[in-house]
Amino acid sequence: MGAIGEIRVLYAIEGTHGTEQVPTAAWRGTAELLRVQDTAWADENVGSMSDHVRAYVQSLGSKGKLASDALTYEGLVTAFQMIFEEVVAAPAKTYTWLPDISAVLDPASLTLQYGPEDKMYQSIYVIATDLKLKMAGQKAWTADISIAGQSPTSEAAAAVTNAVETALLTGETSVYIDDTWAGLGGSKISGYVIDAEWSLPGYHQKYFMQGSLEPTSHGQDRRHATLKMLVEFNSVQEAIERAAWEALTPRFIRIYSEHLAATATLDGCYLVTDLSTLKSGKGNIQAEYTLESYQDPTSGYEYGAVVVTP
Repeated sequence: MGAIGEIRVLYAIEGTHGTEQVPTAAWRGTAELLRVQDTAWADENVGSMSDHVRAYVQSLGSKGKLASDALTYEGLVTAFQMIFEEVVAAPAKTYTWLPDISAVLDPASLTLQYGPEDKMYQSIYVIATDLKLKMAGQKAWTADISIAGQSPTSEAAAAVTNAVETALLTGETSVYIDDTWAGLGGSKISGYVIDAEWSLPGYHQKYFMQGSLEPTSHGQDRRHATLKMLVEFNSVQEAIERAAWEALTPRFIRIYSEHLAATATLDGCYLVTDLSTLKSGKGNIQAEYTLESYQDPTSGYEYGAVVVTP
């Protein structure tokens, strides 16, 4: 009988979408990778009272999720490569994403292996369909990446050594709220933000007449990021944010984490779309803000990120 501890999640970024790569890295977390088989029944008159006479498979694929209980700076790079665009570290160990909102992005796709060493399942052309980052309490950040790819096959496990990675901690994370994109990082908010959640839709699979039941391409729709912040009520800050909500004034927010040489910066221009009713929580008064990203007419940017790995 196998043990859950034997399951591994291995991956490699594909040089060309849909071209198999030998996995070279281990995902520090869990995964699901399920075969998606669209079976259809022919509706035809063949002298039978049965409703099900002939079946056929009309499309194939896979879907699932990559999840981290304790996200690392290195894992965040992979997540951003999949949800934003594949980039090269320049300078070394510094990854920068500042999407051109008018351009179609080219995200990283993965060859992904999942399972115990003696029964690995592999999908190619694995793309991110959604990303959610959570920063809660005195814990590590977590990531949930919804994924889709081609149908899994059985493969021998790649020889991958678990790398040493650096935890991305909520306690080492700060929040800045400013009035312009150029001013991002100028006004650090102290004793205010308790938890935060940032999410962004990813990409979708495309099926074309190319001699395959598998997805052969991917596409990008219009999208926006959503930021939710649980805060301790502060009458001064609340008045500022409520006025911004009522006047549709953009808020420029930086989420920044640092551990020795490693840093993670997540920037965005947002509009407040909801400000929750005050509530009591853990001995303090709390409120929740919901913000949606907004293309800044001055800078032309909406969201971006920089990660520096150790």
